[in-house]
Amino acid sequence: MLKMCFGEGAQFCKYDTLTTCSLAVGNATLQSFQSHKALMRDLESVVSCGWLATPRYREKKETRYLEGATVSFSCNSGYVMYGSLERTCLSSGEWTGEETYCDSGRSL
Repeated sequence: MLKMCFGEGAQFCKYDTLTTCSLAVGNATLQSFQSHKALMRDLESVVSCGWLATPRYREKKETRYLEGATVSFSCNSGYVMYGSLERTCLSSGEWTGEETYCDSGRSL
């Protein structure tokens, strides 16, 4: 099925269509260009901040550890939270905030 040259890479499609007088050639060029762009996006590097453990007496919400992901924590009933309620993965590969832990608050 033939279609008009449009979208990202349309300039290449139009050039090849005008040069060869074939819309099929132009669309093949457009499809190749778009496939190349998609492949380049897929090959971009990914930033990971590493796994955050779930220590005793708390719950961790979210299991993504890539740039931009936010992990939130809550303590079990009867425990007090210390540290950060949420931590976000930065582009530097580090987590924001401080390590979170839960304590019963009882003296030993």
